[in-house]
Amino acid sequence: MPALPPVGGPRRPPPDLRAVLLGVSGWAGALVVLGLPGWTWWVVLALGSLLLVARRRRRRPVVTVVACLLAAGAVGGVTALRAEALRHSPVATLAGERAVATVRARVSSDPVLRDGRFGSYTLTRVTVTEVTRVSV
Repeated sequence: MPALPPVGGPRRPPPDLRAVLLGVSGWAGALVVLGLPGWTWWVVLALGSLLLVARRRRRRPVVTVVACLLAAGAVGGVTALRAEALRHSPVATLAGERAVATVRARVSSDPVLRDGRFGSYTLTRVTVTEVTRVSV
């Protein structure tokens, strides 16, 4: 006698959310660098290590946890390097001194009209070629 199909049709497997978890881990790594104090990285690393050890002791796969820790670390590291480079750029230094400067730049994109909170504005990307302090 053949088995009857389950009520409600065939069962689908649950969705695979590992890619979403990797994306969230990457965003979390960047947000930790940008918005939280430096010691937070040690807390995140310790919690991730504890989770890794707990899953390993229960003989559960740890590949996803390792990948999430690597994604958070990589995105956080790149974010930290970029933020540090911008923080110590010549333009940031001049802005911190509230200095007047002349900037020479090369237009690198066509102007794009955008709608903003207070009205329309035009966005044009440029590549800065020279920054000169102007004595007032």
